This record gives sequence, C-alpha cells and structure tokens, in this order.
Amino acid sequence: MMPCTGVADSAVRTACFSLQEIRQKDLLRERISRTVEELNDLRHYIGSVQHLVEGATGLLKSCEPTKPLDPDGILTEHLEEVEQFIEEGVGELGRWSDAGAETHHAVARACSSTVTALRRLHDATVRLRWAVLEHDANLAEVSSQSYAPSEINKLIADLES
Repeated sequence: MMPCTGVADSAVRTACFSLQEIRQKDLLRERISRTVEELNDLRHYIGSVQHLVEGATGLLKSCEPTKPLDPDGILTEHLEEVEQFIEEGVGELGRWSDAGAETHHAVARACSSTVTALRRLHDATVRLRWAVLEHDANLAEVSSQSYAPSEINKLIADLES
C-alpha cells in the first residue's frame, strides 16, 4: 500500500464536496416538489373559495331583496380590500412564474395555474360585491325629486344624507 499524499487528501475532499452538492441538489428537488405541491394545494383551496363566492352571488341574484345586506358599506369595503389583495397575489405569483420558467418548469406551471385560480377568484369576488351593491340599491328609496343643473350642491347634499 502506498502512503497517503496531498493528492489523496485532495481527492477525498473533492469527492466529499461533490457528494455534498448532490445532496443539496436532492434537497433542491425536494423543495421544488414541496413548492409545487403547496401551490397546487393553494390553487385547489382558491377554487373552493371561488365556488363559495359564486354560489353566494347566484343566491343573492336570485332572491327578492327584503333588507339591505350592507347598509354601512363595510361589506363592500371588505370585498374591495380582498380584491386588492388578490390582485397583489396575482402580481407576485406572476413574477415567480416568470422566474420559475427560467429555473424549473414545474414551479412555473404551478405558479401559472395558481395565478389563473386567483384571477377567477378575483372576478368572482367582484361579481359578489356588485351583487351586494345591486341588492341594496334595489331596496333604496326612489326619489321623485329632480334637480336643475344649478342645484348640483343640493343634489350632492341630499345624496350624502
């Protein structure tokens, strides 16, 4: 047997470094796989929420209004905030999708599918908000008052009261 030299030591270190890289690549694959799974789970959850929102919108549009749902405007304000949050999520995931396309196709595809689901949820949320507004508008008193163009300030004051 020959004595160990710097070459053997270097070869062992290189082999260990390469093995570490392989381990990190497996870790990366696991993380990509988990990311894809989590994005798919998120997409399914978003789809479920979308169905709930669409169901509520359909029920609201098919019923005869009896009392306002949002007399103080808090519900529609909340829905607008949710719409904004969803729009921000679409933008963020869109950026991830673009970045993922360069690095890993499965992540890009999962991001893209989730963006599509978020857009559908956003649209459903907008339809629900408008259904609430229309529902409450159908219950509002209709005024027979008419205003001359010079009475615009009176009209605005009456609308605010």
